[in-house]
Amino acid sequence: MTIWVVPPELEKPYLKNSLLNIKMDILPKVLHVNNKDTFNDLNTTRIRRLLNKDVYLLLVSRETENEYYDLDQFCIKYLNRDMKRMHELMKDVLTNLETLGWKCKYSYNDTGLFIYSSENPPPSCW
Repeated sequence: MTIWVVPPELEKPYLKNSLLNIKMDILPKVLHVNNKDTFNDLNTTRIRRLLNKDVYLLLVSRETENEYYDLDQFCIKYLNRDMKRMHELMKDVLTNLETLGWKCKYSYNDTGLFIYSSENPPPSCW
C-alpha cells in the first residue's frame, strides 16, 4: 500500500506555481520515501519551470532581438549535457512563444535560439 504524503499544492500533475517557491526551512513532505516514484516527474517539472523562467528573463531584459537564448548553458547546468532532452523540453516553449506571436529559429548548431518579432531572423542568426 502506498501512502501519499503530498501537500495539496503539489499533487499530480505537479504543475502548481508553488513548486519552485517551496520554503526550505525544512525539507518538504513531498520528499517522503513513499513518493520516490514521483521524483523524476517533480524534477522534470522543476526543469521546465526553470527553462520558462530563463526564457522569460531573456525576453524582458534583452536590449535587442539579436540576443539569443543559449540552450547549451542551460543544458550543461540542468540536463547533464543531454541536448536531445533539451530540445524535447523546448518543444513546449516554442509552442508557447509562437502562440504569443513570437517567431523562433535555432542557430549555432542548434545550441542557440533566436526569439524575434520581425519577418526575418536577426542578423546574427545563421
